[in-house]
Amino acid sequence: KKGQCETVESIIGLAEWRHYGFTFENSVGVCTLNTSNISALWFNPGSLVRDLSYAPTASDYSHAARFMTVNNWKIFGLTMRECTNLKAIRFSGCDLSGEELVAFFGDGMGGCPLEYLDLRKNSLGTIGIDALLPLLESRQELSYFDLSQTHMDDEAARKLSEGLNHCRIRCMNLECNQIGDNGLESLLFSSNAGYLRTLEFRGNNVGQQGVETICRFLQMGNINLQSISLEIVRPEWVLLLLSAI
Repeated sequence: KKGQCETVESIIGLAEWRHYGFTFENSVGVCTLNTSNISALWFNPGSLVRDLSYAPTASDYSHAARFMTVNNWKIFGLTMRECTNLKAIRFSGCDLSGEELVAFFGDGMGGCPLEYLDLRKNSLGTIGIDALLPLLESRQELSYFDLSQTHMDDEAARKLSEGLNHCRIRCMNLECNQIGDNGLESLLFSSNAGYLRTLEFRGNNVGQQGVETICRFLQMGNINLQSISLEIVRPEWVLLLLSAI
């Protein structure tokens, strides 16, 4: 769609366009999007520019984005939803807000066969997790979901557990957040938590209650968990966990 692509051209650097199946005509400033060619979308931490005084030339490939307003994200998301082979999205370290996530993901990214979603090092918090619920509710499974260092607390974890009631996640990274015992319990006792194979949970606020919650989870039947990581600050916690295995 020409109108959308012209706006997307102002968002994505030309090197990235070529790499992911975009073409660009310098003479008239019109671009064509071959959505069937795109299977992965990567944004690097230094690629988003919110300084509107920055105006790169057409030959400047150093940035994957120029003017990322909320409206840009909305149009960009609408275009990406046409990518019938899009399986991986990585927006790590881009300082995305909840409002920008709502604009990009909308009502769940349509029919994209998304398997890998990396949002680490963004200031999501509860608002950002709430914005992701339509995405999780619109699909049955994600192979990898990274929400480490996203300022999640117990309330954000509770919100995420609502999404886990719809979507099975095989590997989930929640390291270096502020999730406590109550948030951990919400996650582990959501209806699809038994499908988890790997849970990275180091750097959170787990106490005695949280360790006991993990033990109860491990003693449940029909779980696929193969690996869970967290800090062991008391020797007796090791004995508790060993007794549950």
